[in-house]
Amino acid sequence: MSDDLFEKLDEIIWNLRRRAIDAYMKERDFRANEVFGVYEYTGFSPLAFESKISLPGSNGLDGGRQINPVSLDTFDYQTAFQNVVQRVDNAISKWFSLPDPKDLDAPIGVCRDLYGALAKKVVHGSPEPGKKKPVSVGPVAEDLDKAVKRSKSLSGKAMLNFRKNFLDKIQPTMNALCGVACVIEGNLAAEKAALGEVRKAVPQVAMQAAGAFAHYAESPGASERIGRLLIDIGAAALGAAAVVASGGGALVVGVGLASLGVDLAGKVVKTTREIVEDTSSYESIMSNFENALKLINDDFSRVEHEIILNLVNNHRHMEENHQFFDLELYPLHYEDVDEQDRASGQSRPASETELRIPNMTKANEIAKKILPAVSRSLGEEASKLNTFSLALNRDSNVGYSSQGPSDILYGVKDLLFRLVRELGEDVDLGAHNLKLVIDVFRDVDEATAQAMNAQVSNLDSVGKTTDPWDG
Repeated sequence: MSDDLFEKLDEIIWNLRRRAIDAYMKERDFRANEVFGVYEYTGFSPLAFESKISLPGSNGLDGGRQINPVSLDTFDYQTAFQNVVQRVDNAISKWFSLPDPKDLDAPIGVCRDLYGALAKKVVHGSPEPGKKKPVSVGPVAEDLDKAVKRSKSLSGKAMLNFRKNFLDKIQPTMNALCGVACVIEGNLAAEKAALGEVRKAVPQVAMQAAGAFAHYAESPGASERIGRLLIDIGAAALGAAAVVASGGGALVVGVGLASLGVDLAGKVVKTTREIVEDTSSYESIMSNFENALKLINDDFSRVEHEIILNLVNNHRHMEENHQFFDLELYPLHYEDVDEQDRASGQSRPASETELRIPNMTKANEIAKKILPAVSRSLGEEASKLNTFSLALNRDSNVGYSSQGPSDILYGVKDLLFRLVRELGEDVDLGAHNLKLVIDVFRDVDEATAQAMNAQVSNLDSVGKTTDPWDG
């Protein structure tokens, strides 16, 4: 309904212009005669006696011409009408640039796709009475879990280090990145709801003002308050963000980063406004109309400012806590596989004391199939983030700025993209490292040690060629 009204804003403004001119002309003792298409003078001034002024068109434009050739009324009504129209247009024309909330559905979907793929546990919607909420596991998390379970059959120092320093840290890192996606989604949801509320408020204000002008023009000497403008932009934004945070759509469970939440509560002033205190004159109605639009914009700006602050704070949190969002790769060296074999006086092989691979098929499956698949999926999810596009451009006098919160939204999204891409690369390097370990397990000698350490050194350097924190 609200969007239907906004789509009709042109027509609403046309009527508003006309009714504003009617009210203006009432103060000059004129009354509209729709049958003859003129304003007729109803006062007692001999100069304006029998004055008949042409009505504006249906769009509120034109009109103001003197129809009675014998009238002594020389007032420039055409210019006066133009001034009324200009005042209406100056107040409301900028709102035509207001972004469409539906344009945020696509970037919101990108965020949901990410945590839907990576999250260990995702809760969907609200449960039926007496039933638990439906829960799913992201396909990437599911693949990773297979690798973790299969790795438990492998023992020894090398595999212990591999699980502790690498495998077991991938899912928590993915959960943290899911949390970032939820933050972006929550703030986008708040922005979308605020935009929707503004698109409802602006035409309502225009319609109420037109009604007040009409009532004033048609009622001899009477005044009437427009009534209450029941608009709550802040509450709408907060409510939308809360839906994300409570699992109304889909929610990552167990992110473990409480600071990565949308927090607008207590920071947004309620926008339930009585827009008109006095409607006893053309000027009072026009001033209240202008002020109502200003109040709407003030509240919209406040919401966008809080969204920006939330994103800035979360970005700072990420910068200060790299360890939660960026997996540090600790490659296995030859010593992790065969330290004791190479030690003086050691008679038992490393395959017995340090590394055991009872099932070579499972080990190869982890290194050559499952982890590479996880790596590819992470790369694909990172690529999807590059489709993230915002359409929040508007007049510079609408909301916080001409771009709204676009800059910081892109900043957090771009950091998320780099971190997801980097994680995919790290997983691929880890898979390659495990493959080297498996190969060494088959052939333990000095030449193999040198060859493996040379390759691992290369892994060390490859892992440091990109820095996701350097935007």
